Amino acid sequence: MGLERLSIVDDDRSFAADLRVDGERLGLDVEIVHEGATFENVLQNWAPAIIAMDLVVPGSDGLELIRVCDRSNYRGALI
Repeated sequence: MGLERLSIVDDDRSFAADLRVDGERLGLDVEIVHEGATFENVLQNWAPAIIAMDLVVPGSDGLELIRVCDRSNYRGALI
C-alpha cells in the first residue's frame, strides 16, 4: 500500500518546507506547490488525499483554488 499524499500549497517556502518535514514524520508522501497556476495540474495528476492550502498564493487566491477542487470533484481533506 502506498503512502497517503499531502499537497502543500503555500508561497512561503520556509513554512512549506517545515510542513513537509512534519508531513513526512507522519508517514505522508509530500508535494509542495508554490504558485496557484500549477495547483490544478498537481491535483489532477498527483491526486493528494490531503491538501494544506494558504489562501494567498501568487497568481490566484485560495477561494479560486477551492473552486478548482470542487470542479475536480476532490473528495479528500482540505486544511
